[in-house]
Amino acid sequence: MLVPQLFYRGDSTFPGIGVPVVVATGAIVANTLVYVAQHSELLNATSI
Repeated sequence: MLVPQLFYRGDSTFPGIGVPVVVATGAIVANTLVYVAQHSELLNATSI
């Protein structure tokens, strides 16, 4: 079942299981929602 605007991420998605996959799929979703340039702007705004 597809749900509009729902992004699947985590160890039950491609490419497999484990913490690295959870981090990678989270990054993929973040990059899908916000462009990398916007990530940089937000980091600069928070002095990180």
